Parts: sequence; C-alpha cells; structure tokens
Amino acid sequence: MKFENDSFGGKMIRDFIKMKPNKNPFRDHGVNNIVIREIKVSPKANYVELICLVKEPKDFPELDIINDRFLKAFRDTKCHVKFEMENFVFNEEEKLLIIDRVIREIKEQKISAKPYFDEKFTKIKLIDPNLIIKLQNDHALEVLENNGIDKKIQQRLENLGLPLIVKLTTGDFTEAVEILETKMEAVETKLIEEHIAKSRVAEDKAKYNEKVVSSENQDIIFGREIKGETISFGAFGELYKNEICIVEGEVFSLDKRTTSTGKQLIIFNLTDYKDSMTIKFFAKENEKIELKDKMWVKVKGKKDIDVYDNNEEIIFAQSVNKIESKIVKKEDKASEKMVELHTHTKMSEMVGVTEASELVKRAIEYGHKAIAITDYGVCHSFPFAYKAAKGSDLKVIFGVDAYMVDDKRPMVQNPKDIDIMEEIYIVYELETLGVNSH
Repeated sequence: MKFENDSFGGKMIRDFIKMKPNKNPFRDHGVNNIVIREIKVSPKANYVELICLVKEPKDFPELDIINDRFLKAFRDTKCHVKFEMENFVFNEEEKLLIIDRVIREIKEQKISAKPYFDEKFTKIKLIDPNLIIKLQNDHALEVLENNGIDKKIQQRLENLGLPLIVKLTTGDFTEAVEILETKMEAVETKLIEEHIAKSRVAEDKAKYNEKVVSSENQDIIFGREIKGETISFGAFGELYKNEICIVEGEVFSLDKRTTSTGKQLIIFNLTDYKDSMTIKFFAKENEKIELKDKMWVKVKGKKDIDVYDNNEEIIFAQSVNKIESKIVKKEDKASEKMVELHTHTKMSEMVGVTEASELVKRAIEYGHKAIAITDYGVCHSFPFAYKAAKGSDLKVIFGVDAYMVDDKRPMVQNPKDIDIMEEIYIVYELETLGVNSH
C-alpha cells in the first residue's frame, strides 16, 4: 500500500491510497476474464478507482458487472472503472468494440459530450489509420470540437494500442429521424389505446348504476353526460396520476388523426385563460365528433403523464360535453368615452399583434367616437381600418409613428473634450405632444 496524488473530474485529489488485491473480488459474480490490477481509494473525496486488465474486447460486459456490483455495495461512493488491454493485436470487429467502449467512457466522463453521441444519430467508420465519426449536425460538431473530445478519444485509443486519427464530421440522418418519429407515434398510439380501454372498463364498473344520456343530445360531444363538481386548472396540478377529474375551458389547437386500426385520435388544448392543458381521447372510426376551436366544453377523465411529450400532465378524456361560453364580454361603461390616439396593429413589427379591423370593431363596441392608427413607420393598415369603420359613426384617424431622425447618423455633432456642465449645447427632441412635459 502506498500514497500518491491523482486527478478526478479535472480536480486534483490528494492522498490516494493505492492497493493491489490478492484475489478477484468479483469472481463469484461472473467476472472470470478480467483482472483487477489496482484499486485506488481517496477517503477525503469519497472516490474509488478500479484499474482493470482486459484480455479481449469481448470481455467488456464484465466491466459493467464490476461497476454495478460496486455501486450496489457502496451507494454513496463515487466509482470509476478504468481498463487497459492485455494484448495490442486486434481484428476489425475487436477494434470497433474498443472504439464503442471508449466513446461510452467519454460520454460518462464528459457530460458535455453525452447528448451528441446518441447511437441513432452517430455513425462510425473505420478506414485505417482514420476513425471517422459522423454526427447529426453542425452544432454537435462545434460543441465536441470546442471541448476537444476528438483529441481525448484519439489519445485514449492510442493508450489502448489503437493509433488512429480521429476525425469528426456531419452526416445525413433524415431517414433515421423519420423512422424514429414513426416508431414513437406507433408506440404512443398503442399505449393510449390500451390505457383508454382499461380506464373505460373501470369507469363502466364504477358507474354501473349511472343513468346514460343518449348520444343524440347535442350537449354530449363524446361519452356520457358529465355529472360532478368542476375543479380549477390549478387544483388539477395537485392531483395524483389516474385520479378522475372534471375541468372546463375553451378549445384551441384541435387535431384529429386516424390510427392504424382506423380509430380517431382526438387531441386538443383547453384553456381557462389562466392556464392550459392537453386533452386526448379515442373515438370509433365513424363516430361523429362535433368539436371545434373556440368551443367551450366540460371534460371528464383521468389524469396521466404523457411520457412522449416532456412528461406533460394531461387528461385522457372519458366524456366531453359542450357548455356555454364563460367569457365575460368587456364593456366601456364610462359616461365620457376616451379616444385612443396611439394604437399599434400587427403592421408594427415586434409590437402589435392585433388586426386593424379588430381594433376598430372593439372601439365601435365600446361606443368610442374615434380611434387613431399609429403604426411604426408604415401605413399598411389604413385600408383595413377604413373598411372596418365604413358605415359606422366611428372616425378613424390615420397616423404614423414616424422616424424623424436618421438613427445611423451620430447622435452628437461637433463634440468637444470638455466637461458637459461647462459647455453650451442644443438638444433636438421630437415628441407626440411636444417638449412640454405637462
């Protein structure tokens, strides 16, 4: 036993205790072809490093056994299983096994590299003496090169007896992405169908004595008549998975798909104008679902976690009923109406988002006598505002937020190297209401 210094995760670890085991402590767990050459322990850093000697690349799975057994026995201790090769003569298949193991090792040690070495979007091509690693996109290439990952892989392979020149490049993974998306959609559809089938059986048993309302009723869009108390979207967040709940809101982003079995998969978002959530349910192939955007509905179903959409909390609906809109129409009840003299439509880039016709319509509803359209540097909304106001008593004031000063010119003319309080200067200012602050 002796003491030495070493590094872990880029930081120097002092007082390493270095030991050589007399026997293989993992032989009873199926490790027969790997020798534990050294064990390095740092009590202060709570870190253990196992140096293993591997006879052949086909024995790499035994490294995983060593790592798993150690972590199960010492859960609170950091462990790193390093390996060296006993021989340095490899065939093509063995070289690829070593390369795969080294990339896996780099992924575990360098967190920045892990997302960019996805098996589906990484292609490895060995053309001695070059190792070409094709990545999904330029971003992955830039990140890995900036972190020197290619150099680290090359150095590690050289230490293991593979003096290769590592080259990172980009490849075309369009087909792989399409295949993955198709598989994910198929799996999602199957899981949803199974879940809905099970939930409907449970619901039928629980509601065996409940009166079923005819589906011809226009208020029933899907399932049965919903009975029970409605909860808020906030209260929904406090529920556990599989709890039954009832919510109400306005439909938006409605999407209807046909599954491989011919069923309809209905997906829509629901909002109470404070929060939003996603609703999903299946309907029969020829079942008529009278659902559309802007419609207000009441939904009953089970809370679940959508693992295919960032673990979003959603509802698998068992019933959907149409209800009256709960939007309270705003009114201007002032006895003396205002006139808005500064209004931006969607023609004001990055500022306005509303159509000119909608602004005019709202001013008419409020009983205003006039409204001024003042977009930034353009007059494109004038025809729409004029058309919307035609035939009403509303006067449209056509204006513009004009750019009166060339912003490319220097803001200060004839500057002098003198204290500002000692000089006489002129400030040029333009405002809608002039320079009078009152």
